[in-house]
Amino acid sequence: MNLTPDFIHDACTDESPLSADLNLELGSNASSISSSEFSSDSGSANRRLSPEHRVGPDDEHESDPDLSELYTLEDVFNSALIKDQQGSTGVLETLQALVQESRTKIDIENLAKRLTDADPETKDKLQLEFVTVLTIIKLTKELNSVLTSQMSELSFQKAATISLAAMGLFKYHFQLEQTHPNFGFKNFGSLLSLEQYNLVKPILKTLVLAPNYNYAEQEMIKQHFTLFIAMHLMNKHMFDALLSSFTQKDTYTMFTHIFAGESQTPLTASGGLHSLFENFNRCETLAQSSLCEDKDSRTLFGILFPPNYQRVATQSVDALLKMHHLCAKPDMSFGKLNEVLKLYLENGINSEIVSLYSLHRPALLKTLHKIVDLQSKSVTNLQKVSYYLLANISEFIITNVPLINIDDHALLVILLNINNSNYKESLGITNDSYTYEVTETTIKMLFEIVDQNFKLDYPKELNLLSYLKVSLKNIDYNLNSFESFLKISALLNDMGSRLSIHALLETVQFVLSSSLNKELFGLVGQSAKIPELLKHPFGFEYIPPLGKSNFIFENNLNMGDDSLKKVRAQTKSAFNSLQSGTHHRVKGTRVLQDCVLLCAIVKSKVYNFLREFNDELGLMKFSTEQKSAVKDDTMNKFKQKTFTQLALFKSQHGLDYKILNKSVDLNLAATLGSLKVCGNFGRFPELVDSSSLYDRPFCNILYHYQLDSLLSYLLVYKEFGLFSLFKMMKTVLLTDLTLIPIASKMLSNLVGFENSSNKPKIQYITSIIHQSDVLCNLVRQFVELFDDARSSSFRQLLDFMKIHPSPIKPSKIPKGTVELDLRHFLLYLESKPEERQAV
Repeated sequence: MNLTPDFIHDACTDESPLSADLNLELGSNASSISSSEFSSDSGSANRRLSPEHRVGPDDEHESDPDLSELYTLEDVFNSALIKDQQGSTGVLETLQALVQESRTKIDIENLAKRLTDADPETKDKLQLEFVTVLTIIKLTKELNSVLTSQMSELSFQKAATISLAAMGLFKYHFQLEQTHPNFGFKNFGSLLSLEQYNLVKPILKTLVLAPNYNYAEQEMIKQHFTLFIAMHLMNKHMFDALLSSFTQKDTYTMFTHIFAGESQTPLTASGGLHSLFENFNRCETLAQSSLCEDKDSRTLFGILFPPNYQRVATQSVDALLKMHHLCAKPDMSFGKLNEVLKLYLENGINSEIVSLYSLHRPALLKTLHKIVDLQSKSVTNLQKVSYYLLANISEFIITNVPLINIDDHALLVILLNINNSNYKESLGITNDSYTYEVTETTIKMLFEIVDQNFKLDYPKELNLLSYLKVSLKNIDYNLNSFESFLKISALLNDMGSRLSIHALLETVQFVLSSSLNKELFGLVGQSAKIPELLKHPFGFEYIPPLGKSNFIFENNLNMGDDSLKKVRAQTKSAFNSLQSGTHHRVKGTRVLQDCVLLCAIVKSKVYNFLREFNDELGLMKFSTEQKSAVKDDTMNKFKQKTFTQLALFKSQHGLDYKILNKSVDLNLAATLGSLKVCGNFGRFPELVDSSSLYDRPFCNILYHYQLDSLLSYLLVYKEFGLFSLFKMMKTVLLTDLTLIPIASKMLSNLVGFENSSNKPKIQYITSIIHQSDVLCNLVRQFVELFDDARSSSFRQLLDFMKIHPSPIKPSKIPKGTVELDLRHFLLYLESKPEERQAV
């Protein structure tokens, strides 16, 4: 595995506080391993590597001539270890030196064995994690040293730079797939939990000092810190360190002083710190497309952070401390449990914290399980409250945390007993393993959406959406190689499916996007609806009416362990009001959003695989027989004798053309349906900002994933895909003009980065358009037809047209003035006066 000089320079230069005293002693004979191996180490479908660790193929060739400029991970690892008098390195000695001043006991022998006894397949991953942890520790020491010295503007700048650099080093391991063996410093995170290496307090001190020096990047550090504490919630050892920090009065006082400015802002549907982390973890795939040049994470943070993120942080920390106060002691009275219940039900932020606290402090769940397992003649209120909390917390854990990340076997047994069997079957969990496998049941959850399509009011169907969410997560976790993609495709074939995996995902996404749009914007007016013509490619009218499957009616309060049947029935009766009404519907809408986003993410992975392996496997290549037929076929000739890729089809009535055209129509219909949801967020800002139902980060991430999958899709279908895109956009936009802003934004993002050298997908799109006069003309026609002369997206398209002018002269468009008598048309408007004002 190679590390380029840029990576070492970023981490170890004298000019940067990242120098961290690693004492690299690298010879000029460093061994050379290709960067592709480093990419494959991440173990994800899209080679999930952060910019700090990624080696691009272009960069690698530029630095190849001098091998002394390449460092292997083994070299960096060895240089970071303590050396004895003979110069030999020792892992155990290094670990002993790290923990010698700590009061917390850590099994350093076990940690050392993980490194020394690792097999070659996992050794590089463990070494990378260990080196990153050592670098963070060095930075923590340096930051504490700066903060204890006499402070000046120069020293503060250094402290701020160290703070950002240290928090930035957490990014890579927390953006790995959550099923990855190195996710979230799973192996060596215990070292970062030691008090002397805790970064929470020193970073807060830096933030307290920032106003004194008019530091311009204070907001950036606050956002980094918010994400930083969200990361701590995903690692047990770091969670304990975070809790320990905030139980100290001075730390909590600094925190509230810094984040108190937005304590009164209203909460939104964006969720709490766990939701923030989930969104962050989901965005790594975008580093190959729309976020490729986002080195300082400004664009990423603009996507992730809701306007009220400071209140989210303060409320989460307050809930964490309150939960700890209630559950610190092992005894659990009815009064305490009632307080925990009230905290859980207060809002979504608190419910996340209660669930994560229970995950990392499993004694609470074990106590609740003992209470509900007591055999008595009558069910007490204590048992009802205990079971309700146990059922809901267990559901949160199994739907959001991979079970392989849980080391407590007793807790795993409780989770699988309390959660009904539909979860276990959707995740493909066997009795002797807690790993996930895509099974027929997993796929059936997606087919239930296809079968029911628009017959269900999905925000009410919380049970179905919960099972669908874990099924989509299961597919996402398992879709980590092209072989896994082929395996899922084979499973669909064995089930007799008429839909491919991407067609299935397109269909599910369109149905769910339509339901979500209706829930969020259904009362706004006709113009906010998804155009009806987008339904046509899916053929819903040919699907016969089917009854609901039994699992739709099953949840953790009416199905589970038979020994708890009596407690479960009475708990359901006691909490029946929470299983319907506004609370139930709001929760259902939130899970519906998760499902829409997961569909987009999995679909993006599928198209990435098709893109990467298309040329190698020839999936989309045309036969020589078709090519020979082009000579006599003039149906697709342009008037200036320009041929297009479309001419390679013998006939538009041929089976090959129809299959390809159907696949393209499905993708574009689903894409435009999701873009309509995103566009409505932009059209009605006052509505979105005034209600807690609307989640802007969800909208941002959905748009970027639609763009990412569309980029991959266009690189699979080449000219044919681009022709189809322009054709459908023109048809749909003439039907629904409100889609113009979001469609022009998407198109400008596809073609508006001509001068960028780091966006490979977008570069390929521009090259395809550049090589086709007809496509250049279609871009010009799109601008001529829909340009509003105001938006930046059309300005970008005009800039693109200057670089890639159309060889065809533009048509003359007559200009004039139209006068409308509003009183004459009022009678024909569908909406009421207040609705017209909103539109």
